[in-house]
Amino acid sequence: CDEYGKSIKREVMEAEFLEIIKSLKPSPKTFYLALDMFEKLWQDRQVESKEWAKSITQQITMIDRKVSQFLDRVIEVDNPILLDTYESKIRDLQEEKVCLSEKVQLCGRPLASFEDTFRTAIEFLGNPQKLWDSNNIEHRRMLLRMAFADKITYDRNQGFRTAAFAQPFLALEDFKHGKYELVEGAGFEPAYAYAGGVTIRCL
Repeated sequence: CDEYGKSIKREVMEAEFLEIIKSLKPSPKTFYLALDMFEKLWQDRQVESKEWAKSITQQITMIDRKVSQFLDRVIEVDNPILLDTYESKIRDLQEEKVCLSEKVQLCGRPLASFEDTFRTAIEFLGNPQKLWDSNNIEHRRMLLRMAFADKITYDRNQGFRTAAFAQPFLALEDFKHGKYELVEGAGFEPAYAYAGGVTIRCL
């Protein structure tokens, strides 16, 4: 191997890597554009959650009506076969009601605000270099996991090869160059924004 026994100065490699980290920081305009679209997506999800809870509640009401109807038939019927059929239907409906009740409890829970939920992620996307500058080994490892989709390769003569950035940074890069598009939804469906392999629904 032509490179056998040859070394690379640590300060040289770290300086080159720091330039890659610096390049991840988006401009304020790009960052706030992306942040605004993500927040709209979050708001859209909150609305969908409430609508879903409403829909499930309506389904539970319909089940209660059906159960009531079958109970009326159970009282009136004399045929053992029909009686078993009605009781089986009632059990199935009750089981379905339990499942729906659990779902409505989950989607009915109040969601935290966008800022409270994603504060750490927002701070990281706004300036990834903070994790590196902390000199904390765990923070630096976290940076590598969150910022890059794969391991970075280094050539002694050419330096770092083109890094494979994680999806959030690819999306920010597309926002930076205006490479995102809004796709109109059908009917009353919200539009979609597509950037860096990430699809974002917009209000």
